Amino acid sequence: ELEEGITLTKGYIGRKGSGEKIPLLAIVPKKPSGTVLLGVNPEQGSAGRMPAGKIVDGMRAILDAGHTIVGIDVYLTGEYITDPAEPGYPKLPKGYAGIALGYNRPVISQRVRDILTGVAAAKKLPGAERVVLAGGRTSSPWLLLARSIAGDQVHDAIIQVSKFDFTDEMSAD
Repeated sequence: ELEEGITLTKGYIGRKGSGEKIPLLAIVPKKPSGTVLLGVNPEQGSAGRMPAGKIVDGMRAILDAGHTIVGIDVYLTGEYITDPAEPGYPKLPKGYAGIALGYNRPVISQRVRDILTGVAAAKKLPGAERVVLAGGRTSSPWLLLARSIAGDQVHDAIIQVSKFDFTDEMSAD
């Protein structure tokens, strides 16, 4: 218990049989409203949402409204990165990238899949009725794609897309 009536859960989620371990942080208020806010913020990672293990002001208003907060670290963000200078993006062979990009799942697909796994996990939390996706500019393409795939599994989305341009996403990472 983080504070009186507020439960903090840290752990990993994944898809059955996949071997994936997606870092997750969930903060459930005393009386859940039924809304789960699933945030994806690659700059902070799930651990960064709880500086010094305390609830920050922005979180306080969400929790006071009875909403559950969930954060996940999608592929090659947050806890996935042991050395921020070298996040471990797949290396593309010179000349022909067909095997790396055609056979293996591209990084953006991995991230969208992780978000969808997060949606499924969020729906299993105590009192969860609605999942709302939330994220900023960096995560906006992943969230938009996940939202389009999730259908009625996601109730709403709050995605900052200002100044977003897909030409900024032209690199393999």
